[in-house]
Amino acid sequence: MTTAAALVAIAISLLALGSSELRWRAQRKGLRAVGPAGDIRSAITQARRCFEDIVALGGRDASYFHGEHEGLGQHLLDLAPRPRDAMLAIRLARIAEAWADAFAYAPAKRGGRVVNLAAPGPSAADVERQRKRSFQCEVARDARELCQGALDRLNELDIA
Repeated sequence: MTTAAALVAIAISLLALGSSELRWRAQRKGLRAVGPAGDIRSAITQARRCFEDIVALGGRDASYFHGEHEGLGQHLLDLAPRPRDAMLAIRLARIAEAWADAFAYAPAKRGGRVVNLAAPGPSAADVERQRKRSFQCEVARDARELCQGALDRLNELDIA
């Protein structure tokens, strides 16, 4: 009986060792595919928050893309070649491209303006400004989905 109990104990310890070895290999595989994922995850999360702000507010003017958000597009472009996973790298590059497009559609910050009370309806500048904001919101809506897809892929790689 002692021998049988010892064999069972050895078998259980080998199974535990084997499962921890498999878990360790899976984690290493994920790290090799992505590299340190903290920077990538935080950049994608920040971009998603910014795109959500753009959609929620019906577009943002050019001043939004300066200040604390100024380097986001370049940071995303810098991170794009880091992952060895092609799908994640492509998604990062597309998010950076969407950020650049949203900035391109950002109307200039509105300062003081002269209003012609005799003119019927909005001015041509107001119509153009609204058109740009509308395009910017479309880009931001699509970019939110890109961000979510990139985060999902990052999570898959962390688990795999």
